[in-house]
Amino acid sequence: MKRLILFFMSMTLAGCVTIAEDAQVAAPSTGHKLVSLRQVLPGMSEKEVQTVLGGQVVVGYILNEEIKQYNPITLKNPYRLEMIKKGTTEYQVHYYFVSIKQEDDKIADDELEPLVFKDGKLVGKGWAFFHSIGLRP
Repeated sequence: MKRLILFFMSMTLAGCVTIAEDAQVAAPSTGHKLVSLRQVLPGMSEKEVQTVLGGQVVVGYILNEEIKQYNPITLKNPYRLEMIKKGTTEYQVHYYFVSIKQEDDKIADDELEPLVFKDGKLVGKGWAFFHSIGLRP
């Protein structure tokens, strides 16, 4: 029974990683979510959001030939911070790297998800919210 469960778990996880041509680097497949923002809610403080989401995101793995083990390749999250003033209101926007849309060694805006804070509290998340309050990157 344990072997059957282990087999199904390994088959499920197999689709989440692709191995590069040189077999030295493994990366999540394109379109795969690296970070889920579902657990962060409006009203949470910046510190609470950071605690829930963590400060890094794993974007792939690189093979350490000496010990035959893959080590994680990580990026800082939020990936970018920006202060935006709209009228007299100031917003702090945290852009989280959430998915790989294209394997091109670049991080484009469509691979980021904005979390919008006002006075240190989360007021909304996502590009739809970002644009609905009239903000522009």
